[in-house]
Amino acid sequence: MKKRKNDYIGFFKRRVPLWRKDIALFAWDNFRFVPDEWQSEGFKKVQRSKRVSIKSGQGVGKTAWSAIVFLWFLTCFPNARVVATAPTRQQLNDVLWAELEKWRQKSPLLVHVLKWTKTYIYFVGREKRWFGVARASSKPENMQGFHEDNMLFVVDEASGVDEEVLEAIRGTLTGINNKLIFVGNPTQTSGMFYDSHNSEKESWDTMTVDAEKSKRTNKENIAALKKKYGADSNVVRVRVHGLFPLAEDDVFIPFSDVEKAMMLDFGEEHEIFKISLGVDVARFGDDETVIYSNASNLINLEYRRTKQDLMVTTGEVIRSYKELRKRYPDYHGLIYVFIDDTGMGGGVTDRLREVRYEEGLLGMVIIPVNFASSPPKFAEENYTNISGYMWGVVKELLRQQVLCLPNDEELSGQLTTRKYTVNSKGIIKLESKEDLKKRQLPSPDMGDALALSCYSANMVYIEFMLRGMLAYTKKEDVYQFAKIYIGLSIIDKHSGAAFVAAGVLNGYRGMVVIRSEVCPSYDSAGLKAHFFKFCDDITRLYGRIDGAYVDADEYTLQRELKNDAPRHGINTKIRLAANLEEKDLIRLTNSMFQRGTLQFTGECKELSIAFSSAIYTEKNDKERKVNNINLLRAFEYALERDSSRFAKV
Repeated sequence: MKKRKNDYIGFFKRRVPLWRKDIALFAWDNFRFVPDEWQSEGFKKVQRSKRVSIKSGQGVGKTAWSAIVFLWFLTCFPNARVVATAPTRQQLNDVLWAELEKWRQKSPLLVHVLKWTKTYIYFVGREKRWFGVARASSKPENMQGFHEDNMLFVVDEASGVDEEVLEAIRGTLTGINNKLIFVGNPTQTSGMFYDSHNSEKESWDTMTVDAEKSKRTNKENIAALKKKYGADSNVVRVRVHGLFPLAEDDVFIPFSDVEKAMMLDFGEEHEIFKISLGVDVARFGDDETVIYSNASNLINLEYRRTKQDLMVTTGEVIRSYKELRKRYPDYHGLIYVFIDDTGMGGGVTDRLREVRYEEGLLGMVIIPVNFASSPPKFAEENYTNISGYMWGVVKELLRQQVLCLPNDEELSGQLTTRKYTVNSKGIIKLESKEDLKKRQLPSPDMGDALALSCYSANMVYIEFMLRGMLAYTKKEDVYQFAKIYIGLSIIDKHSGAAFVAAGVLNGYRGMVVIRSEVCPSYDSAGLKAHFFKFCDDITRLYGRIDGAYVDADEYTLQRELKNDAPRHGINTKIRLAANLEEKDLIRLTNSMFQRGTLQFTGECKELSIAFSSAIYTEKNDKERKVNNINLLRAFEYALERDSSRFAKV
């Protein structure tokens, strides 16, 4: 065994001088790998150039090519350092890094000279200086601190890597034999990867690989993609031909925004504050039934099938609901099921309601959505129907890069081929399914299911989703407030109430929501007792209350509270709320969110749930007997006195 190992080492020493000049020879000697024409040309580019940028379609063998180049450089140059990065953990760890180990294991030589771990690969006996490493592209500092004469950076799916990270990489390349390789689908028309093939092309050795010309790709799948979305569509340009997307002025959702979302990685610390399911029910022919889950903007495809019986669809929704409970065991909130209730979807809605009660699935909230209905009032100026509005929500989430999509060419195709028109009043009309089919494009069932999973009927709550979570203040024993207000909203007359306390920070830097509570069903005396206890708790903790506001139509209750307050030691004015117009409250609160002048303490869990889950229609909330609307009203009452000073209205 020892003699055999010595033979390998002797062979290694004799071949390394040859391998340095010929990557293809290294690949053959170690793996019996015969490169494709583009791979062979790519090897030559790496040998002769310090900067190589390769854009390609999918499935052409670029991951294998990158792994072999990585191992070649690490093996052939003394004290080499090789750094691999990619936009997502899945792409870096499960794809590229796993590919390295696959090829290392194939080589009788490399298994002896290189040691592989989940994030580190090193030359045996020289692990402190001669190594390769996998580094997440989440922050620029991950790429700093690498300096060596022989150094290589391999950036997989370079279009999806943040520009600051790429700039940090470029700043480290000061050594004699330092190389930088970009590989990936050309999804973005800006950034360093794009520039390497355009404005900075003279500084790079570039290459384009067409998947249609590769012997490795499935030509039937390519033909199907071209037939479904058109040979000139961006999804075919990028994912097949390796060309940058074209700007299409009449397409509703830009291709680049979708591809960025498919490269987004929330990481392991992603906080789940809301879970929903979007269910688009197939009507006829080749239409599909599609179910997407949305866990605080982390999207997953749960189910997709054509020609599906409605009762089977109902079963799949129930299965998805139960699976989400297992997947997110720390989430104890409601799960919202938004169903396309148009046509055939009504049967699924009705049966789901029955099963919900039969199986006691009380954590499931079923919300039917009619795609043909009008949009919410505040959106009527912008969209002709609720379908256009929901796609508009998706568009905004994508624009702000807070929606994490699965990497799916079918979803990308559906989202990026739907067009729109604007009428003389400036109202957007999304291309109908009938018009899509006239252009030989499929029904956007995946896009509709995604839009349903992201649905919210109020701009404040959309802004909440965009931010990802409420902006909680740092944990402190005592907050210093200049003023404190209480909001009180009744659910039904003398059957319960919601209370919210909010304060204006000393120095007038903004407002903090201090606490939210829901009072269960009490009689009038119990309700008032809860209110005074709530006020007493706030006074004890913060030393003051400067005002309290009650629903404008609760004059009798307001008068009783006002008269009883002195007996409970509450020396403050209790007024009827101004009840601003809904659109004004929405605009005001939304502006405060955006400017960062509205924060929350950890004592606002009920309000957090209300923000993340409420559908701002009083009818639905009363039917479900949920206190969301009243919590939000109490929240608005507690803010209305001073909030305008912290918002651009």
